[in-house]
Amino acid sequence: ALAARTRGFGARVSALATPLRIGVLPTLGVGLLLSNYQPLREHLVLELNRPVEMYTSKDIPGFHRDTLEGRYNVVVSAAHLARLAQRDAGWVPVATYTAENHPVLLISRSTPFDSVRQLVGRQVAVNNRSALVVIVAMQWLADQGLNAGRDYEVVEMTSFGSAAQALQRDEVALAIVADLSLKQVPRAVLDEVQVWRTLPAVPTPIWAISQRLQGQGALIRAALLKFTPALALGEKFYKATGFGSMRGVTDDMLRALDPYADRARALMQGRP
Repeated sequence: ALAARTRGFGARVSALATPLRIGVLPTLGVGLLLSNYQPLREHLVLELNRPVEMYTSKDIPGFHRDTLEGRYNVVVSAAHLARLAQRDAGWVPVATYTAENHPVLLISRSTPFDSVRQLVGRQVAVNNRSALVVIVAMQWLADQGLNAGRDYEVVEMTSFGSAAQALQRDEVALAIVADLSLKQVPRAVLDEVQVWRTLPAVPTPIWAISQRLQGQGALIRAALLKFTPALALGEKFYKATGFGSMRGVTDDMLRALDPYADRARALMQGRP
């Protein structure tokens, strides 16, 4: 598990304060995820004057279970899973990112690919079936007449990057990833794959606060919204992740996520 603990941030951080436990959605390898979120963690330490620890889980369903079971005080989760946590356990969504995030279908540069029909009998790599970009992309494939399990096999990997690497090694015919995740894929991999289709944007991850934090929610929300590229730490974070900046969430935004939240629930419960 990812665990980034607060050390060495000076006298402003109260040594007696209870650490704020933040859960980070596992879309990348642990080391890269930790490195990317370090500037944001440092910002929260300074703004909240308390220790901050960051954790993740081995996969997306496990992360959502940890969220519902109260392992974290705050999470940055997939948008539809944050909505699900709000509906099922009273989590309070407070912020998201401004960047657009598109599902993309990657193919190998070395293998001609002209039609989705070439996927019949082949394998498609994803990081997890319950990921928002994967739900949207698999629905797009279904709209083209291809259904998982009948026409092609879904292979779940540990991250978006590992899905792209499986494509590079010719282990699969297609990889479904988020376009923002391509910033984290090694150049050697990118040189051997290409984007075949870019689908309409889906919401970026949402920050949500446990209802158990009671009166601390407004302070945490303010600290998150203050984290912009104008700050040195913010510039470093947004350059690495491509998330743009931070903004609030709206009720309309959250309600629009309900069909995807319901689909994710069914997938995590093993229902087709």
